[in-house]
Amino acid sequence: TIKERLEVFFEGMEENIHSLTASSSFRRLINKIDDHEALRSSPITSDLLAEFMAFAERKPIFYQIKFIDFDGDEIFAITQAAGGYRIVPEKELNKTGTNFYLYLARETPPNKAVFIPVELKGNRNELIPGISCIYTVYDSGFSGILVFQIYARSFFKIVEQETPHSPEGTVMLVNADGYYLYHSEKKKDWNQLLATKEILNLKADYGEGKAQQLLSRASFAIQELDKEMVAYAPLFTDHAGLENKYTVLKSVSKSEIFAPVNTFKKLFFGLLGFYLLTSLTLAYLATQQFTRPIQRLRRETEGIAKGDYHARVDVRTYDEIEELAHQFNVMAESLEQREEEIFQHRLFLEQKVQERTRELEDEKDKLKIILDNVPSGFILLDKNYKILTASAALRTITGKPVESLIGKTCNEVIGNGHICSGCPTERVFRSGEMEMQQVQRLGADSEERFLEHISVPLKRNGQVETVLEIITDITERKRLQDQLIRSERLAATGEIAAVIAHEMRNSLTSVRMIIQLLAESKVLGQSDCESLDVALDSLGSMERIVNDLLQLARPTQLERRMDSINDILLDSIEFAKHQITRHGIVVETELSGDLPEVALDRSQMKKAVVNLILNASQAVEGHGTIKIRSGVTTLTKNFRDLGEVRTGSDEKVSLGVQEVVLKKGERVLTLAVEDTGCGIPPAQLERIFDPFFTTKINGTGLGLSFVKRVINEHGGLVTVTSHITRGTCFSILLPT
Repeated sequence: TIKERLEVFFEGMEENIHSLTASSSFRRLINKIDDHEALRSSPITSDLLAEFMAFAERKPIFYQIKFIDFDGDEIFAITQAAGGYRIVPEKELNKTGTNFYLYLARETPPNKAVFIPVELKGNRNELIPGISCIYTVYDSGFSGILVFQIYARSFFKIVEQETPHSPEGTVMLVNADGYYLYHSEKKKDWNQLLATKEILNLKADYGEGKAQQLLSRASFAIQELDKEMVAYAPLFTDHAGLENKYTVLKSVSKSEIFAPVNTFKKLFFGLLGFYLLTSLTLAYLATQQFTRPIQRLRRETEGIAKGDYHARVDVRTYDEIEELAHQFNVMAESLEQREEEIFQHRLFLEQKVQERTRELEDEKDKLKIILDNVPSGFILLDKNYKILTASAALRTITGKPVESLIGKTCNEVIGNGHICSGCPTERVFRSGEMEMQQVQRLGADSEERFLEHISVPLKRNGQVETVLEIITDITERKRLQDQLIRSERLAATGEIAAVIAHEMRNSLTSVRMIIQLLAESKVLGQSDCESLDVALDSLGSMERIVNDLLQLARPTQLERRMDSINDILLDSIEFAKHQITRHGIVVETELSGDLPEVALDRSQMKKAVVNLILNASQAVEGHGTIKIRSGVTTLTKNFRDLGEVRTGSDEKVSLGVQEVVLKKGERVLTLAVEDTGCGIPPAQLERIFDPFFTTKINGTGLGLSFVKRVINEHGGLVTVTSHITRGTCFSILLPT
């Protein structure tokens, strides 16, 4: 169509201008636009003029090409001359400022071509109809204006080109007021049209109302008038308030449009009477000529509806059906391209999703590795206390695979099937604040474990949705703390005992010497000598206590030899027999006959067993029983305790605290001293092995402390169980 050809012309011009302004020589000109002296002498301008000359000669449609700077002065100009183009000399350039073009520069968009019909003044001052293409150049700011003056005749050649298979008609180019700039029948001379615009105009030919309808349209349209059809479309754009809105119109007589139909009617009715059969055949063929393309178009349309975007229709009817088929093919091609773009975009998005998924998986794996290598266990709990996720450390704490924990409640995994008393997670859900709690549990190895629970709220929109619970096994820390406390207490006790024993020993030595001297005196009577003997006996008891204190402060080194534990037990019973039988107590023994010999300090071990037997005899009231058992067994779980052992060198020996561990599966000797006495209150059970702790009036509190130290130094453990009124049992485990 005419509009499409003109749009192609305008777009081609704008692309050519973009190409010229993008050249390196033009960019150098823009960079030196302020230095006119450099522009005249620099080869930059010469290179640029050569490019513009070559452009003008390739397209000899220009009357003039020039560049105007931001002051309105012409920088260069190329104008048509005889047989070609010439460069306007510097002295002929307009340096007085062109306000018209500066006005255009302010009102037109940057780096955009605007086309305005103009009348140019020739070399002999004649008016030359033309189209002025104005291009405002912007770099970092306004740099100048490129003006291309195009001959109107070149422009009209585009308008006058015939469109194949298009009916002949009248082509008109009118401005916003309806004045003809071009008319294919009346006048083609621009100047004459302008001179006769009051007579030859759209309003005079079509009337005020219809002309106004044609001029008011903003887009392509076709309007039916009395005897003709008028197609019209806006040609230029209304930039910068220049009233350069023009409309191109093509008027075709209805009779010419429908002439083929009328001819067909006449031919049909003329031949109907003479050649009825032939006419019917021709009618059938003519009908097929119309319906076959439509059927093909319908079939291909159904194919596209089913997703076959490769469908195309090949119709050669040279009418609207062919145009419809062409538009169908354009639509199908566009849909195919769009489908391909969507497919490629989908592939791109899938790739991005896969990449992001891999990145998230990598980050998740990194986080999992970090959490799995942290000694503390992490579990994420919902509001129903169900585990959403858990770290690998939970396997060590619970003894269960991490996968089996997901979906279970925390109390099923760590507690006893019920919500724990004082549950920190429950408090976090209520308060929204972080909570911490330490609990005591049996671990997977049936050992007593100390666990620290830290519950951290995870909020969304101010509401606690989940809780991150950090579970840390602080058993070792607890043991170290207990070991440190006990070591400090034992060290302080040892120092006090050493000081007391030293001072008492010196005093007792002096007292013993004085009493012994008095006992040798011959002036004393019998009663006085007996009193001195009692004093010496009491002094001996005090010295034994001092020795016990010294033994506590500076224990002697064990002298181990392979020995039988049963022999030591029997010797101990024999040694304490007088004390036992005096109170009418029965001793029962259950000694295993196949016990292996072990490395023991016979003296220390015997003293420890005697202490236990004497304690049992003192606990039994009236006629009671003491049972002494021995045996060998394999441990089914780990046993550990903080033992009191010798530390330091031979010159400076003291008691220290060290963890004694008997591991599961280890074979050990078992000793037990059980009585049927009054029992030990639960509150006192934890303290009975502490130095100086005693409930006896005449006791020193060093006996059981000595027993524990001796057993611990042999690498064994001593435990006690007691029930009020039912008796007490001291159990000893010794490694073989």
